[in-house]
Amino acid sequence: MLNPCEPGPNSGAVKNLLRSIASIPQVGDGRVYVGIENVKPCLLTDEAISLLSHYLPNSVIHVGIETGDDSHARLLGRPCSSTLAEERVRAAAEAGLRVYAYFIHGLPGQSMKTARATVEMMERLYRVGVEKFTVYRFKPLPGSAFQSLQPGPPAREDRASALIESTARRLNVSRKREMVGKRLEVIFSPDFHRGARVAYPISEGPTCLVKGVPKSIRVGDRGYVLLTGLVSDRALLAEFLNRKT
Repeated sequence: MLNPCEPGPNSGAVKNLLRSIASIPQVGDGRVYVGIENVKPCLLTDEAISLLSHYLPNSVIHVGIETGDDSHARLLGRPCSSTLAEERVRAAAEAGLRVYAYFIHGLPGQSMKTARATVEMMERLYRVGVEKFTVYRFKPLPGSAFQSLQPGPPAREDRASALIESTARRLNVSRKREMVGKRLEVIFSPDFHRGARVAYPISEGPTCLVKGVPKSIRVGDRGYVLLTGLVSDRALLAEFLNRKT
């Protein structure tokens, strides 16, 4: 049986990789964005946090926590406890890293007790600066220990799932409100919604519905927008400021 947490991260190799990535001119000057997906909390050591902070300080770190209940994590065979996951995510956020925390509702063994523990953890992580909470509905993966199980129920049909999903939405809305009034660099898509041009932040973040975009702005052009209002937990209204030259 393999343990994803042992041995720990190969810090030397990680350092060389991050240093090589950061030395690419397009990364250094911001033309290319690099994010870090699917980080296991147990591998987010103090040294790993230090390396990420040094080489990719503006990148989002996506960390899978899944459940906030230790007994539930053991039942699921998670490689580390929920307590350790929270500790590592807290350390990353307090070091200034941008963290997106991932959870799953409808997991095998979910109960109101595990759901309450999960939302309490979300609240604590929100207070230390976690930028976004992503919640997925459980789906059994072929080849996994849970492949023969049924998918989790939709959140609208299960109290525990609804609690997790609604908490994530509420916290994400609150975080988006904090962004109103800020200036953001975006890349413009070909799409329109509610009469506004759809754009996406260069370094991850909410979808922007941008008013006042000149017709000369093409798909793939970059520009700066002023965030002016809330649309949902995933989108913000914005006003066009200028094209990035």
